[in-house]
Amino acid sequence: MTQIKFNASAWHYSCLDNSQGDEMSNTPHTLGEEFPGKLDTIHALKAQDAGFARILEEYDDVNDQIHKAETHIEPVSQEHEATLRKRRLMLKDAIAGAVAAS
Repeated sequence: MTQIKFNASAWHYSCLDNSQGDEMSNTPHTLGEEFPGKLDTIHALKAQDAGFARILEEYDDVNDQIHKAETHIEPVSQEHEATLRKRRLMLKDAIAGAVAAS
């Protein structure tokens, strides 16, 4: 069975084919996971607000950096990883606020 994962901040799709166990993208904390059922709202906000679009881009970038650090693809210090996690949380709060206000 093929499952489609949607990464709202980068607006790209990756497929996960469970029958073969191959995974093209396994980055946790995607916006689809963090805001289930809200991707249409996020997409509309991104189209209407360039500032919100920049927040989404930064969230995706920070999230990717954290994933690379966690998987030791691009190791960083514990302090830097903690800083990235705090930044991701602040961005997530900003996204949640915008979604709630819409």
